[in-house]
Amino acid sequence: MKMTVLGKYSPYPPAGGAGPGYWVEAGESGTSGSTGSTDGILLDCGPGVLSRFQEHVGAPIEDTYRDPFAPAF
Repeated sequence: MKMTVLGKYSPYPPAGGAGPGYWVEAGESGTSGSTGSTDGILLDCGPGVLSRFQEHVGAPIEDTYRDPFAPAF
């Protein structure tokens, strides 16, 4: 398991900084960035963290959230 701190400033990040945010990867050494793998979980996504995450992983963000109350098509 590997945890990367993407932001540490609270409550207001300075220019170029990011609020609290952590990228946690499963596996022996974590592979995001080096092989393009994006398997993991983004925790406590504060202000500015999403842009830092995209820089770290090097991949576009995909929305995988599905509303459990939305009608199925």
